[in-house]
Amino acid sequence: MGEDELMCLGDSITLNAGSGYISYQWQNGTQDSTLIATSPGWYWVIVSGPGGCTSVDSIYVDTYPPIPIDLGNDTLMCEFNSFTIDAGPGFLNYVWQDSVVGQTYLVTNTGTYWVTVTNDIGCTATDSIYVGISPAVNVSLGADTTICSGDNFSLSPGNEFVSYEWQNGSTGSFINITSAGTYWVHVTDINDCSGSDTVNIAMNPSPQLDLGADTIICEGQELFLDPGLFSTYVWQDNSTQPFYNVTSTGIYSLTVTNNFNCDATDDIFVEVSSPNINLGPDTLVCEGSTIILDAGPNFSSYLWHDNSDQQYNTVDTAGFYFVNVINDIGCEGGDSIFIDYAPLPVANLGTDKELCEGDTITLISNAGPYTYLWNGEIGGYQNEITEGGTYTLEVSNQCGSETDQITIVEFQRRDVNLGADQILKPGESIDLNAGTGYDSYLWQDGSFNQYYHVIAESIDPDHPYYYVEVVEGPCKSSDTIRIELFEIKVPIAITPNGDGANDVFKPFEDTWNGINQHHIMVFNRWGEQVWESEKFEEGWDGKRNGKYVSDGTYFWILDVFYGPQDIKQTLRGTLTVMGQ
Repeated sequence: MGEDELMCLGDSITLNAGSGYISYQWQNGTQDSTLIATSPGWYWVIVSGPGGCTSVDSIYVDTYPPIPIDLGNDTLMCEFNSFTIDAGPGFLNYVWQDSVVGQTYLVTNTGTYWVTVTNDIGCTATDSIYVGISPAVNVSLGADTTICSGDNFSLSPGNEFVSYEWQNGSTGSFINITSAGTYWVHVTDINDCSGSDTVNIAMNPSPQLDLGADTIICEGQELFLDPGLFSTYVWQDNSTQPFYNVTSTGIYSLTVTNNFNCDATDDIFVEVSSPNINLGPDTLVCEGSTIILDAGPNFSSYLWHDNSDQQYNTVDTAGFYFVNVINDIGCEGGDSIFIDYAPLPVANLGTDKELCEGDTITLISNAGPYTYLWNGEIGGYQNEITEGGTYTLEVSNQCGSETDQITIVEFQRRDVNLGADQILKPGESIDLNAGTGYDSYLWQDGSFNQYYHVIAESIDPDHPYYYVEVVEGPCKSSDTIRIELFEIKVPIAITPNGDGANDVFKPFEDTWNGINQHHIMVFNRWGEQVWESEKFEEGWDGKRNGKYVSDGTYFWILDVFYGPQDIKQTLRGTLTVMGQ
């Protein structure tokens, strides 16, 4: 197949094994006499002749080095400008996308541009570049304007540009304006596109305002500020008068405008002098002590409540004290103080006491501006005691402290118990027992024995409560019991004629209390049962099997279960039925 071969990158070469052979076998399995090579590498073929003999041959195919063609990255050109693309030197031939030849190409419109170059061995390569349009630089310094002299005014096209050049040669993003004139700026953006703008600045005079030097006045005096004639006035408190009366310390500022609507501002600090005298806060001292009041140094004159004229004054009694002074600029001032005298603390809890379990004793000390420590813990002048023990009180103030101690003996409370509520039937009685060992007894009627006898006939249904209070040492205990009379009342006759009056046999509601369950039966004079129910309170209407019974006398038996113990009682009686 010949010597090893070189081909251009991206091209192909045809390998020919020759003619006249019976069969061909290439390395990729094809069986033609030729093979097209498209990539570098070893290629071989096995051929068979007419006599059955075989032969093998191989060849190495390689590529020439890549052609170094590079038009650069996609780029932008300034609007209304042109851009030159350079494919680089050293090639035999250059053909651009529109068949123009040459190493360079002038771009005036946006689009994709490419070039195919051929080197000295006949290989070719192609590269492309996209050229976009960068919008024209929009530069604005604003409209022509008029400013006031002394204004803090500057021009700026914005800070988004790469470079700036002003008419005076400065290169910052802004320029301060101090005089009238024509101002221009030339800028360049990140795409190296440029633009410029010009503005005319006129200047009007600003008003001349002077409120004077900072000054001092005495308390009670006034300072009249008169700035002169202007178009408008705005003081620090938004008032708009052409003058201002100052009566207190502070900074006073004024903004004025003239006929050109230019403004100016000035301020003045005015101090209202009042001699800085401080006798201190009202204070409390111990009885028998003295205190020296100091009006402070460096005053021209002093005058105390007692007409003394020195810096100091000695006080040994409670009262209201004052002093007047004059400072070196002739301003007057004064101060006063109230001196009170505190007594020595006293702690007195009295004698030891007894306390009943669950009760409270209030220990009381002298009230006043003292600190109270009860068994080491801070509290008030009163302490609620709920259990026995030893209690120590320390009363203190700036004059000292005093301590007292008291012992509280606690007694265990023994509660009285009259038992559960009771229900008595007529003729019954009960003895209430408050228990033994108490010092005294007091019942609801004023009696004072351990026992209290209750009979059924004495029970007041409106006030069925019995109460006792017992005393044992410092302890009191009480209990209340409810005792009710159990008595059921029923009609002795009914007239079941449908007139709505006395038609039904049932118990009277005011005696039907405390009943848990019941059972009633009604019999005629021959012993036949005519009615039976466990709902006696709903009543019997005088009917048997839906028909009224005959007039006459009937007998009833009522079993009731009542009270917490579910006591059973059987009641019997007669009933007259008449007037059907």
